[in-house]
Amino acid sequence: MQKQPYPALNYSGVWFLRAVIILDIVEIDEPLSKPGLGFKEPQIFKNIADENLYYGDSEMAEIHGKFIILACRLLNTNPKAKEAAFKNVFNLTGKNFYELEPESWYDSKILEAIFQGVRDNCSPIIAKAIIRLIGENVYPKIEATTGLPDNLETPLDFIKFEAKQFLEEHRGSDVVPRKIAEAKEGKVVVFAISPGYDCILIEGVYLGILNMCGVSKKEVIQTRCIKKGDPFCEYLIRWNI
Repeated sequence: MQKQPYPALNYSGVWFLRAVIILDIVEIDEPLSKPGLGFKEPQIFKNIADENLYYGDSEMAEIHGKFIILACRLLNTNPKAKEAAFKNVFNLTGKNFYELEPESWYDSKILEAIFQGVRDNCSPIIAKAIIRLIGENVYPKIEATTGLPDNLETPLDFIKFEAKQFLEEHRGSDVVPRKIAEAKEGKVVVFAISPGYDCILIEGVYLGILNMCGVSKKEVIQTRCIKKGDPFCEYLIRWNI
């Protein structure tokens, strides 16, 4: 896999931050409606009740703001659903998504609020496809903008890397380390509980990894889910070697 020629970075956070900041070659603090860039300025919400603002007192799980920014920037849906998702972010933070601090901590429920905005304004099938697509685009977008560590070659390498990054970029009592129950070329079984994340998004992340690795046949199946009463979320990841 060809790597991008970028200087050495601290892969625990700086590369992801840089990926978010220069997504689509647009600085977050620049106007998204800048001529020639093809972006429309997201609606700014200024009339949300103060009692709904988020002040960082979560007792569950927190994530860095760059993940929320990235989810919003990768959101590809109808204008009504996108507006609802952005409004939910503002409702919980008091800021537009692009005004969030990439390295500050935010309640993971903000991510769920983004996905709920999609679900409320799309059919179940379309909402599922949109959320999965966000997941599929996460690592390819980072690869295309800032590059990734040179030692990531196989799907198994990427899956292990994702597990490490998840633990480093989240905090709180509900944050559970990924557990790789089975790992061999062509098949991985991973326990991945992700507070605030739609499980479909996680499926998409693993599918995106497999797409990057150029495997001909692949599948990601969630075999267990805590939302269905299971003790953990389990994903079966298979591909042709």
